[in-house]
Amino acid sequence: MNNVDGPLETTVPVPGRAMRRRGVLGHRALLLPGDIEFSRNVPVTSVERTWCDLAGILQLPDLVAVADYLLWHETPRSTAGRLAEAIETYPSRAGRRVLRRALDLSSDHSRSRPESLVRVDLALSGLPTPQANYELYLTVARRTVYFDLAYPEYKLELEYHGDQHRTDIRQWRSDVRRANDIGDEGWQTLQFTAADLTNLPGLRGRVERRLRSLGWNG
Repeated sequence: MNNVDGPLETTVPVPGRAMRRRGVLGHRALLLPGDIEFSRNVPVTSVERTWCDLAGILQLPDLVAVADYLLWHETPRSTAGRLAEAIETYPSRAGRRVLRRALDLSSDHSRSRPESLVRVDLALSGLPTPQANYELYLTVARRTVYFDLAYPEYKLELEYHGDQHRTDIRQWRSDVRRANDIGDEGWQTLQFTAADLTNLPGLRGRVERRLRSLGWNG
């Protein structure tokens, strides 16, 4: 795995010795034949094995976000079955526990990391888990929209806004129209940005208040 902000990380199958060079962080690991693939004639670990190895680096929410990326239904790079199989053959028992939890929390309809992080935070908090990339046909506007995260029962959507929503005039106008069209259907929108990802408890509280105002009594 190549981290642009750090050294090049390499893995050597045991019993080989980890590479020791300036700018290189070497590892050695027990690799099964199915753990190795070739990319442009360079041996690399499979996406399933790489995801398993990330269990030793990432916290649970980000581990889920990576699984979501691999499972994204429009361009899947793996399947839940293949990830589950990789977990059961992974040599680290501690890693297996967090990987199983991450796979249970994953979704093949989450479009981005921010959406994944918020969904996982809400799922772990005891609040209802929102549906990812929820599809809704607008009867008044006569078009289909997709919600980043949604509570259909309460007609509440959670919408992530990256900077392009602020800097792109066409995107901004589209957002205003979309919000009005959604309102015509009786839906509410709770928007969040990258700043909210640094204060997930605050966003979680806002979601809870909105849900309770809409009839949730959990």
